[in-house]
Amino acid sequence: MPQPATLDELWGEPYGEFMGNNGTHSILDIPTMEDIAPLSNDEVVETFKTDRPTRADWDREAGQFARGVAHLLGERWTGRCVLLFKNGEPDEVAFWGFSGD
Repeated sequence: MPQPATLDELWGEPYGEFMGNNGTHSILDIPTMEDIAPLSNDEVVETFKTDRPTRADWDREAGQFARGVAHLLGERWTGRCVLLFKNGEPDEVAFWGFSGD
């Protein structure tokens, strides 16, 4: 199937039945927040070379997924997260993980 252009399209036909039965095999299917672990301070510094990563740091490392953040994943049906900073202040949280194959 071609990639849907919108969320409404994703949950509509023909994708809706597939999504309802199979899920996204991504962080979106993780059952609870208890299944998502924040990076430790050591993991943050090792991955981003700073203890206050920014969105630009995240974009750089997530873009290098295989060697950037993928190695930090745990078992299936779990995820990870990291706090991102803007102007030295907490600004957003990045989540990643997977549920399926």
